[in-house]
Amino acid sequence: MTDRLLYNVEVERHDWPALTVCGGTAVEIPQTVEAMLSSSDADEVERHYWQLENRAVVQGQLYSSAPPLVSVLIAALLGELSRPARIGALELLYQLVTGTSHPEEAEAHPDLGDECQKKAREGLWVLYRELLHGESDAAKDILDVIETDPGRLRFYLAQLVHG
Repeated sequence: MTDRLLYNVEVERHDWPALTVCGGTAVEIPQTVEAMLSSSDADEVERHYWQLENRAVVQGQLYSSAPPLVSVLIAALLGELSRPARIGALELLYQLVTGTSHPEEAEAHPDLGDECQKKAREGLWVLYRELLHGESDAAKDILDVIETDPGRLRFYLAQLVHG
């Protein structure tokens, strides 16, 4: 993965050991994300994807590591990624923005799904760039969930058809 500065800063600014995943702390999340994003092999990307999918989000239920993970994935999308890694990042983003707090997290973090959507909205233009110049279908799926201005999304989708 090239153009790593924003990604590295975003990873470093979170206290991963203080965040939760299914079965423990999020201390391993940064290296698992790095392994997924650095790979160009689809099978390897998928293996690391499932390590994240089964830890930060499990069957649509989120742990406290989910919102910071959204920010890290958005920052990573600014860099050059292999197509499998880009698709993995976008698929994981979709799972995070469509999730809800796991019952174990509900008391301390009742709105993790809303927090993930808010974090994704902070990278709205990254996702619009992806819509127009990258993995359009995956970006559209995320934008369908997080966009608060449906007219804007319709306008950009029309550009894809006419562009």
